[in-house]
Amino acid sequence: RGMCGWPTDLAGSAARALLPGTAATLVDAARDGSFLLFDKVDVDDGVWLLPLKGGQPRNLGPQIRTALISPDASRILVYELAASPDGLMRPTIKILPANGGAAVTSLAVQDNAAPSVWGADSSSLTFLDTSDPFWNLSRIRLPNGKPERVTRFTEGRCTTFEWSPDGTRLDVAISRAQDVINAASDSPITLLTWNGALLLAAP
Repeated sequence: RGMCGWPTDLAGSAARALLPGTAATLVDAARDGSFLLFDKVDVDDGVWLLPLKGGQPRNLGPQIRTALISPDASRILVYELAASPDGLMRPTIKILPANGGAAVTSLAVQDNAAPSVWGADSSSLTFLDTSDPFWNLSRIRLPNGKPERVTRFTEGRCTTFEWSPDGTRLDVAISRAQDVINAASDSPITLLTWNGALLLAAP
């Protein structure tokens, strides 16, 4: 039935219930410990923000299904469902101020874009471009940038990635075709690190 958060100090003591009597799941937590995001298990009413230094939870929007806090905890990336001209419910990316207020940016979700994540600088979004045969990574600089290619692999497919906290390194996992795996007799996944040059991290 979900969970309810119990933060403690580093010694594991002084635990306190964050949402007593509420069944909830954690969506994300700010790196600076100022707030977290959760959704309720028994009620389909979107994502909620809970301040961890006092204050009441507030709803980010009933149609929000996914949310991700920027590294500097100033903004929240959300996917909000809305009716499109063809009558279908489609997701839109919105960037919300963490301290409340209207969205500062709204972007249509491209059909060829896997879910976006924050760049380390909290001012850009990175995503897998699934229209590319190798699922290379692209980036959008906020508020109104155009997609720009980050990686240019010509074999395998990018499957997952993560920026280092300071933004100087990008770790990428590449899946490889079965004939390459058979010839090499090794793992179907290659881990690569990019820091201006591409480095092999694991076979």
